[in-house]
Amino acid sequence: MSPKSFDQNKFLAEIFSAIEHKDPRHVMLIRPIMEDEGEEVFTTFPWDRIKEPAQLRSLHLKNHELNYLPAEIKQMQNLVWLELSDNPLVALPEEIGELKNLRYFRASDTTRIEEESFDAIFEIGNQLEFKGDFGISNLPDSMAQLDQLMHLRLDSGRLEQIPSCIFAMKNLQYLDLGFNLITEIPEEIGELSNLSYLKLSKNNFHRLPESIGALKNLKRLRLDGLHLETLPESIGKLKNLEMLEICQGILEEIPTSIKGLKHLPHLYLYETKISEVDKNMLKVLLPDTEIHFEM
Repeated sequence: MSPKSFDQNKFLAEIFSAIEHKDPRHVMLIRPIMEDEGEEVFTTFPWDRIKEPAQLRSLHLKNHELNYLPAEIKQMQNLVWLELSDNPLVALPEEIGELKNLRYFRASDTTRIEEESFDAIFEIGNQLEFKGDFGISNLPDSMAQLDQLMHLRLDSGRLEQIPSCIFAMKNLQYLDLGFNLITEIPEEIGELSNLSYLKLSKNNFHRLPESIGALKNLKRLRLDGLHLETLPESIGKLKNLEMLEICQGILEEIPTSIKGLKHLPHLYLYETKISEVDKNMLKVLLPDTEIHFEM
């Protein structure tokens, strides 16, 4: 199955049907965020809940106490959907790169976002510092082999740089690296030409490379809570952009090249340092865009 032929909505319907019919190819082990003493918590990988690993198509292990995945995960050669959010993961095994049919991978930590609010995580010298000793700080190089991956969500980790393996995932359409510790966005970001959604909010970098303008299919770009003072000139090349969000930061100016986004429906700029003069200029440059300066 090629990435273009993969229908996410159809696959979701398959998952929901599997729940109803108890299809063993889809394993759903989701623990409610609101703790219930009666709910089982997994601290090690629950192999006893997986009857036929080689036939597994989706695995949902959400809100447990897993620190690691076993190397034996490579047995799941037909796995399409892997949901590991809200686990205190520290690292991923090299063997994850052998899951060649994987389209969707998520290892977020939504519980930490709730515990550490937007204001609270700005601490030392305006740099993001997360409490605790959990969070993925890198990805194994083998993940470069996941060339069918379309959806990657790794927000709320400990990434200080974007792992190089991500730039080999040429079919990525959705990439969320928000709430990490990333200090630089390399030029290679422009090689992910199939991206339609990119979230880089709440990180430690100070500039975006000009190569961002090469993301011709990008529809939504989220840059909230950053230390950006301006944007690259190439921002005006993102002709398909439908939503641009640059809120809660120190942004002072936007290049006039943004006038190239003639069909941009929404621009969010609340809680920035943009002057009233520049706000009025934006209204002239983007007369058909709804610009949100207030929440």
